[in-house]
Amino acid sequence: MANILPARTNPHRPGVNQTRGRPTRRLSRIEAFERDEILRVPTQGEITMRQAADRLGMSRATLYRKLTHYNIHIPTELLRYS
Repeated sequence: MANILPARTNPHRPGVNQTRGRPTRRLSRIEAFERDEILRVPTQGEITMRQAADRLGMSRATLYRKLTHYNIHIPTELLRYS
């Protein structure tokens, strides 16, 4: 799971995102839960982004928007394309 952690997270302050070295606001509990689910679902074996979005109850476009919002980068080798 270390490969899919958010790109800019302070390991000493979980839930605090950083932008160019400056910490941004702390994530609320619901945002932290949502981020954790978005990290968990696509890494459950080979799954397409469409299937991950369906399991999360959102559209594929919304999933990509939230990946950007939370600075999450999922390695392509974990995803299936079809």
